[in-house]
Amino acid sequence: MRWTGRRPSEVLLTPNRKTAYVSIRNDNAVKVYDVSGETPVLTGETFIGVQPDTLRMTNDGKTLVVGLRSIPQLALMDTETLSVRSVTFPGYGISGHEWLSANGKYTFVALESTSVGQPGAIAVVDNDAGSGARRPRARGATGLDEVRGRRWRPLVDSRRLPRLRAAVRRRRIR
Repeated sequence: MRWTGRRPSEVLLTPNRKTAYVSIRNDNAVKVYDVSGETPVLTGETFIGVQPDTLRMTNDGKTLVVGLRSIPQLALMDTETLSVRSVTFPGYGISGHEWLSANGKYTFVALESTSVGQPGAIAVVDNDAGSGARRPRARGATGLDEVRGRRWRPLVDSRRLPRLRAAVRRRRIR
């Protein structure tokens, strides 16, 4: 099978193994393939943002979380309509590392500092399109805040990451 596009970056296969999502970095797109038959069939394509890279799927399968390189932004794609919502992090660069909470409601995004004096950070994004975010519960992790729609507030600085990682490992963040 040959994926079409300039610089495919990542492939995500749905749990039922019938659909594949492919980020095409130089085309700034995500392509959707039906892979249930002998030959994959392109079923959809959407402009996702600058240099799409990492792909994560929420537990309900309704949202594809796409990390974008080169800009401080994350894309949330509706898997049914292929519509895209962007979340921007002014003052930071995105590292391309995201992970989902156990319930798939939140995406944790590692952000790189764009200036020497500023530490890196972790942003917490509510993946639900129309609902307001509530503060994730994390014992021992302070300073956590969330992104609501397209706005964001102060984030966890890199000095607190070991405590945040420990809380995530203990599944105290839901």
